[in-house]
Amino acid sequence: MAKNRELLMVTKRTLYSWVLGRNLRWQVVLVLLVLLTVGSRIVPLELQKRIINQAIGMGNEDLLLFYCLLFIGAVFLASSLKFAINLLQAYIGQQTLKRMRSDLFDHILSLPLSFFRTIQPGQVVNALINELTTISGFVGSAVSVPLINVCTLLAMGGYLFYLNPLLAGLSFVLYPIQIFLVPKLQQRGNEANRYRVKISRIISGNIGEVITGVHEVHGHAGYSVENEKFASQAQSLLEANVRMNAYRYGIKFANNLFENLGPFILFLVGGTMTIRGHFDLGALVAFLSAYSSLNEPWRELMDFYQLLEDSRVRYKNV
Repeated sequence: MAKNRELLMVTKRTLYSWVLGRNLRWQVVLVLLVLLTVGSRIVPLELQKRIINQAIGMGNEDLLLFYCLLFIGAVFLASSLKFAINLLQAYIGQQTLKRMRSDLFDHILSLPLSFFRTIQPGQVVNALINELTTISGFVGSAVSVPLINVCTLLAMGGYLFYLNPLLAGLSFVLYPIQIFLVPKLQQRGNEANRYRVKISRIISGNIGEVITGVHEVHGHAGYSVENEKFASQAQSLLEANVRMNAYRYGIKFANNLFENLGPFILFLVGGTMTIRGHFDLGALVAFLSAYSSLNEPWRELMDFYQLLEDSRVRYKNV
């Protein structure tokens, strides 16, 4: 009885309860790696400015070589740390996936026989094998992805204000609009995805029933009835997929649009300031590089939000 009560708790656990638990030690290591990575990303930006203004501007070849070696070293360090973070995220996700599958399988074995009379084997297999895979990816990145990207945005934003407060302010004007618009589209996309999953499960159940009772279909000449039923469900699934893809690609369109509007403002305003002597060329190059570096963490945050919502839907359905 005690074992059964423990197994029943598997279905009552929240999605975030899998994030820490036995993964706490590895999550702490991830946090430390993230902090080192964020710091190493700022160094190449400052070195770009110094290479142009000091080494190239003063014609100092020794200083140029020194700064270039520092630059490639900082880039290699940041790339190596990112590689380590990705490996550790994958390890945490796979370890959690193994535990989730084992616990859920133990729970399924403890269920009464009435459950197995009303459920298709394919649904159980799909829940154990396919549905949990996306969830494990979320668990592995639940701490590191938002942390590294939020910290990177703050660090890059601070560096931009350090270079030029006016340009930095103009470059961040578009983000509130994006923050408001993209989650709205994502919410509609999640609703469409939930409907798609619902239709897919209905079709899977219908196919299982037809295959199991195919002798009755033959005996009662129910070909046309089953074909019409399946055609209607397939049409509903088609419409659900089209609607979900419209929202998905709409989100990508919005993100790409906002990513390119920022550089347009910077080239126009920053270029004018450089021509008039109010902003040096090295600082402008560093500013543009820093602003371009904002796109990756922002995009990863949007992808993480999408993964979070998708994982919530899948976890609830499992």
